[in-house]
Amino acid sequence: MMTKLKFSYKNTCGVDKKLLSSIAEDLSPVLKKIKKIRGKGYNLDYGSINLPGDTDILSSVQEVVCQKRMLDPSTLIVIGIGGSNLGAMAVHEAINGLLYNDLDPHLKIYFADTTDPNFILSLTEIVEKEIKQGRPVLYNVVTKSGSTTETIANFEVLLQVLRKYFPKEYGKYIVVTTEKESKLWKYAQLKGMSTLECFVGGCYSVLSSVGLFSLAMVGVDVKGLCAGADSFLNVGLSDDFEKNYSVCSASILYAHYRRSVFVHDTFVFSKQLRALGAWYCQLMAESTGKKYDLSGKEANCGMLPTVSVGSTDLHSLYQLYMSVEDRFVTTFVTVGRFPTNISVPDCKHFEDIAPRIQKKPLSRILDAIANATKLTYEKNNSYFMSIELPEISSFVIGQFLQFKMLETMFLGFLLNINVFDQPNVEQYKTEVKRILTDG
Repeated sequence: MMTKLKFSYKNTCGVDKKLLSSIAEDLSPVLKKIKKIRGKGYNLDYGSINLPGDTDILSSVQEVVCQKRMLDPSTLIVIGIGGSNLGAMAVHEAINGLLYNDLDPHLKIYFADTTDPNFILSLTEIVEKEIKQGRPVLYNVVTKSGSTTETIANFEVLLQVLRKYFPKEYGKYIVVTTEKESKLWKYAQLKGMSTLECFVGGCYSVLSSVGLFSLAMVGVDVKGLCAGADSFLNVGLSDDFEKNYSVCSASILYAHYRRSVFVHDTFVFSKQLRALGAWYCQLMAESTGKKYDLSGKEANCGMLPTVSVGSTDLHSLYQLYMSVEDRFVTTFVTVGRFPTNISVPDCKHFEDIAPRIQKKPLSRILDAIANATKLTYEKNNSYFMSIELPEISSFVIGQFLQFKMLETMFLGFLLNINVFDQPNVEQYKTEVKRILTDG
């Protein structure tokens, strides 16, 4: 299947063609390296590119999905944080929409990604209410290490509710996604819980069992999601730099970074893509935010990713954006065709109040707003790139995920940093454990 996602940049990115070509040429070594590891597993850097084509992972996920659907659960709670949570949330909201739970689906989904006591208490009340009414609840506990403080704390609290009502068979309502042979893996096996192996962790894990199980449970076409991501590798690993979207985007970001432009805003023109923007924020922040480069030299490196929503943030952040020249670069994300549409009624009384909108589809109005925003950015000499998703589908969202993961890998290579570790995150985790140990 040919690439559907469209990317454009030439007249608005703020980087001349000669410089862009020079930077892109510098990426030749990493392109060759990544091509060599295709199909070689996950014990190498860049191994996450092998996830979408791994039919074994998809089969193991679908097998557990079939088992758990037989329980006919009414609610799924994903217990995880960061990369163990954001990818699934992003794809779910993009495909199923923000009001999914309110539309009375067969299976509701909640994400337990914080130890905020009010939020977790509310979740326990939801679980208890569902069980009392004879509707089973399913947990998916996701942590690669098997020992993430927030995840295990929330799991213990929520597990207590299941044990109360199912003291002998609570294990069958739990799916644990973790590294094989972690302490949590062994505990899950001992208690009769289903397990899915976590091969890749962090922000590159969405196309593994980390994201695929919960997404499949709520009806997302995970096969199509993986197919879209896999198809994009033909573009993102191409030697034709002008047609390689990930190379071009990474090169543009790097050129701006060298000019001391440290903010990259992803401006999505669909409210249900906001979580996708948040997923990218984590991807870029954790991957490029490094104090030291690969040689051990202090680099204090990183771009600050932000996410804006059109047209909402045109009435909150746009004034700032238009007032600070040369401080940020933007990637606009628009949708060519929405799965549903609704038009403004033909009401003559409103023609005098807000002219030119009667009988027009809301998608047409949103499209006009997006195009107008790009024009004002161009007139203001604000730098931007554009991504058009021709539709919101699993295949296209899969392409977007792969586009951005490759882009981030390439940017990290140009910055001479390790995009796959997060040493400062580990630092805070150590301090949490110390504080809790001290009482």
